[in-house]
Amino acid sequence: MAYDLKSLDSGQTLADQSYKMLREAISDGRLAPGEVLTERGLAASLAVSPTPVREALRRLEQDKLIERSGPRTVEVAKFDKVALAEIGMVEDSLKSIAARLAAEKISAAELDVLTAILEDADAAVDALVAALERTGPTSAETRERADQLAWLNRRFHTRINAACGNDVIRHLIENVEIFGLAERKSALRSQVAEGDIRLRERYADHQRILAALRARDAELAAALVEKHNRAARAAFLE
Repeated sequence: MAYDLKSLDSGQTLADQSYKMLREAISDGRLAPGEVLTERGLAASLAVSPTPVREALRRLEQDKLIERSGPRTVEVAKFDKVALAEIGMVEDSLKSIAARLAAEKISAAELDVLTAILEDADAAVDALVAALERTGPTSAETRERADQLAWLNRRFHTRINAACGNDVIRHLIENVEIFGLAERKSALRSQVAEGDIRLRERYADHQRILAALRARDAELAAALVEKHNRAARAAFLE
């Protein structure tokens, strides 16, 4: 595992950059639950000294994303389905609140951005279905299309969270949603591999959420987001 710290903000400290890279690697599953990590190994991968890595690991331990297993060794935290479901209840509530506030505050420009994301997502669904039919559910192309769709899905919801206009709520969401991101991505891949292409139905939820935001219907937007997130989580907790 190697990282390019040059791609990050040069104004950040090495500890900040190391923390960001490791957090992202945990969230997307490149660092898997239960994986054992060492300060020396991470320092070599990040091309930094052990000192910023030690600080990054301290912060990740505070986030409950890693667990100390030795003086210089940690492992990525792993959670059972019950724990993930309980954490997900908090995530659902926060995202529902964010959608409620976004319906009241979102700008016309931001609505246009969400519309463009959904247009890209529609094209991504078409491309994924075509890849399934052409190359099969386990091909590299199909996996790539599934990952693209998952990224667009996250981008759509992240923009809604930001549109709530409350940095504290947005920060809380970022801290809690990370605990299920890798599992959701893995679940999508598994569903695709099993030939489950109920994707159009799931992504139709996004159009309904966007319509509620355009109508400034805070109650409906909140209810739709909560229902959508519960359904998405149920898919990877099966």
